[in-house]
Amino acid sequence: MKLIVCANTNKVLGVHMCGEDSPEIIQGFGVAVKAGLTKADFDATVGVHPTAAEEFVTMRTPTRKIRKESSEENIIREEEEAFFCQE
Repeated sequence: MKLIVCANTNKVLGVHMCGEDSPEIIQGFGVAVKAGLTKADFDATVGVHPTAAEEFVTMRTPTRKIRKESSEENIIREEEEAFFCQE
């Protein structure tokens, strides 16, 4: 399981999951991502226990951050993505 979050805006950019029933679980999270929910919105959600889906709303610490630099008309913009993973 993995959440991809923009470190600058805290917006959830993507959700990844492999395993049994993952299509059913991802469908609901797809709606949340399409609606523009943030990592804080995920954190404020109470997970249904015991389910695999609850792991997405209990990921609290980023496992890694990636910084991307790009230039547009001599303006340097930095973007970061944070990855929250459940192993």
